[in-house]
Amino acid sequence: MGVNLGDRMSNETLVNITGQPSIVNVMRRNRLRWFGHVNRAANPDGSTPLIKKSMFSYFHDEKRPSNIGRCKQWEDNILKDINELQIQNWLRLTLDRKKWREAINKNVYVKTGFCKH
Repeated sequence: MGVNLGDRMSNETLVNITGQPSIVNVMRRNRLRWFGHVNRAANPDGSTPLIKKSMFSYFHDEKRPSNIGRCKQWEDNILKDINELQIQNWLRLTLDRKKWREAINKNVYVKTGFCKH
């Protein structure tokens, strides 16, 4: 690309020139990809896997501390991501891997045509 450290270009400008997706969109896609993977998980005997139990907080005996305020939890981020991408019926959609990938990859793509040869 012909850019070096001496050009003193901001990261934002460099990302725009290269056509890379924003780090926010990449992190959102990665969170939702893991979420879909865990939601599709199943044990051979039909029981719920431990990772799925912990993700959906199926441990009813555990209490969260009330004296420290409410910390933002992973599932809050997932729900925010799902709302921002306007994904409807995510529970069914995660079961179809191909459709789930299409839904979460909407904002994560690399624009081409920026290379100087």
